[in-house]
Amino acid sequence: MQNVLQILATWPANHGGIKLFIQAQSPSDPMRGDKQRIKRGRYTPEEDLLQRRFERSYLEVPEESLKSIPPVMAVTTLIIHGGMGYERLIRPSATAIIASRMPRLREVALSLKDNEKRDQELRKRNRDGYANSIHLLPSSVQRFDLKFYSEAPRNEAFQPVDLVEGKIEDLFSARLRDFSQQLTIFSLNHAVIGKELFWPVNDDGNTQFPYWPNLTIFRVSFRGTSPSGEWYFERDPNEDVGDEVEEAEETPLPDYLQPPPEDQRERYFRSRASVKLIQEFYISAGKAAQRMPRLQIMNLKCFFGLVSHEFAYEVKENAATATWTDSGGYAPEECVVQVWRDAALQHTGMASSLEVKSNGRTVAT
Repeated sequence: MQNVLQILATWPANHGGIKLFIQAQSPSDPMRGDKQRIKRGRYTPEEDLLQRRFERSYLEVPEESLKSIPPVMAVTTLIIHGGMGYERLIRPSATAIIASRMPRLREVALSLKDNEKRDQELRKRNRDGYANSIHLLPSSVQRFDLKFYSEAPRNEAFQPVDLVEGKIEDLFSARLRDFSQQLTIFSLNHAVIGKELFWPVNDDGNTQFPYWPNLTIFRVSFRGTSPSGEWYFERDPNEDVGDEVEEAEETPLPDYLQPPPEDQRERYFRSRASVKLIQEFYISAGKAAQRMPRLQIMNLKCFFGLVSHEFAYEVKENAATATWTDSGGYAPEECVVQVWRDAALQHTGMASSLEVKSNGRTVAT
């Protein structure tokens, strides 16, 4: 990486800029197009581990190693794939360190992994390490697209991991909130996030609230679990499915070839929004929208198991629409609707400009 950046640092800063794409793969790794090898590996995993050979091995770039490299002025778009497919894993913090050498960077697109289920301490270190490196991203970045891939337990009777461990805020969500205030377009996918992505958890006495002066599009697809280890969705009380964690069937495979315990038996029964958590989530999002004067679209969605949940807020000229679509029948409470009325007032200048839709019908104007 040092050699590549050293070479690019000698390139002139032409008007258009160039796009730099980074991913790591060795000739012995399973390739996306090698269908026969992938198929064999799935049927006989003890013979070919495929990408499991390096499932806990992350490539990293120490910050000190790049400090001597001159600014790379030619690169304006950076794309890094480090964990979504068959490429090698790249430590999330390394992406921010690489980007820090590119002062003209305008667009960043990252595909990274936050799904380490066999070593939760490693996951927490990676997640917090990335959060603590986000400030290294250049102030020139205007568009940011992050796929931070994670999966909820496939057996929904399991308790999700607590990534916060008693802290007031999830560091990852809070640092993304701070960084996103410089952007025009923000996109986050497959991520475990908390309400602090939008608004500080404790804003008592805070005189400097978040402000997104140029943000026009804010899109998030979030997982069904919170950073503090809670489920955003719960069982329908009218359905009797039981809560017990069933023992997985014994297999002849060694532990390292078996799925993690929470994935060994699929049990999907969560279908209804947990009212308190979702209410807090949308109130925080609405407060943030009030501080986004140029906002045109905010889209928040969650799809997993039996859950199909989506929120869309759109501003067109002098009107705004807030639409909730939820397979479990969720409808926003009045306290949630009021926060979004206040947001619509900021965006349209009219107190009665918000149309609220829930599951295909208008519920408030």
